[in-house]
Amino acid sequence: MPISFGNSNCLLDPPRLVMDGVSLKVAKTIRYLGVEWDSNLSFTPHLSLTKERVGTLKNNIATTGKSMFHKHPELLKDIYRGAIERVALYGVGDWGHRTKLKSFCDRLRQIQRECGLVLTKSYRTVSTETTQILAGVVPLDLVAKAEWCHFQICRLKLPAQDLLGNEVNANNFDFPIEVNLLHPVDRMSLGSGSRLPCGDGLEIFTDGSHISILYRLDGEATRPSDVGRMTYATAPRHAVT
Repeated sequence: MPISFGNSNCLLDPPRLVMDGVSLKVAKTIRYLGVEWDSNLSFTPHLSLTKERVGTLKNNIATTGKSMFHKHPELLKDIYRGAIERVALYGVGDWGHRTKLKSFCDRLRQIQRECGLVLTKSYRTVSTETTQILAGVVPLDLVAKAEWCHFQICRLKLPAQDLLGNEVNANNFDFPIEVNLLHPVDRMSLGSGSRLPCGDGLEIFTDGSHISILYRLDGEATRPSDVGRMTYATAPRHAVT
């Protein structure tokens, strides 16, 4: 692990750590689960590593994508969104908070620029914004901010800010529930009884033959064969997947 010494990260005279007779060296960076961590938590080395990874994929597309550029231009865009963009945004849950800095966003756009030149076959003098428009892709820094916002809401259950700066509360969203992870006591169940229908809301009952189900919706009797599918209507809320 990188160690910070006071207010500075000078490694001229680091402490000497020995564990089981093995001397542990102090490093400036450490790679954990594919993310490059530095002592300042600036994630600048991680962007350099990401640029190398994206550059390798970009060169492969530039070599093999010549034959499909004119026949299947949309296929190149699908490869970019499904492969290159996901590699560039790997670990956004760790470094997503850095997208508030303009310098960090500029480096993300520099990574995307090389791919934009390949997708559009433009000259290197073309601006980054022009390649994004011609290729029809979203700026990488905006995608990173959206992914970071999604991570805060869905994973951390914390309030976040959208791209317009509006605060989004995680309590306003419905999240999918894994029924198998719930304790049987906490699982929702539908009770049964022998009471007559009162004609209010949705009521489901059988006729004793175990062949079909008859349900009443607001007093009108209907069978599933008449409607094909039975759905439950709830109050409209935001859905998160």
